[in-house]
Amino acid sequence: FVIYLAVASLGAWRGESLYRRFSGDTTWSTFVRRLAIALALFSGLGVVGLSVMPVNWYSKCAWRYCGRAMGPGLFRSPYPVGTPSCGAWMKCANEYPYSKRQYRALLRRMEAQGCEAP
Repeated sequence: FVIYLAVASLGAWRGESLYRRFSGDTTWSTFVRRLAIALALFSGLGVVGLSVMPVNWYSKCAWRYCGRAMGPGLFRSPYPVGTPSCGAWMKCANEYPYSKRQYRALLRRMEAQGCEAP
């Protein structure tokens, strides 16, 4: 989200000069436009993949999804992860680098779900 805001502000600030530079028929302009289209398509594919693919909470690398399991925020991912099991919450508590505030929130979620404390 922050990256998109930065790119949008760059476009608002320098949009007209960038348009004049890259709207021509030179080889460089064509290359940059095609590269931008390819990046946009791959980004869209990534968004679809993150939204559709389920999270395997039983793998040994499931701790990567612990930040997403706490819910969306400004710097946290809004993509769904399903409902973690008690074992997954335990893995999150032991392996994911939470701040003190986030760790307390994790303990509250574990208690609300009926899981024992780590």
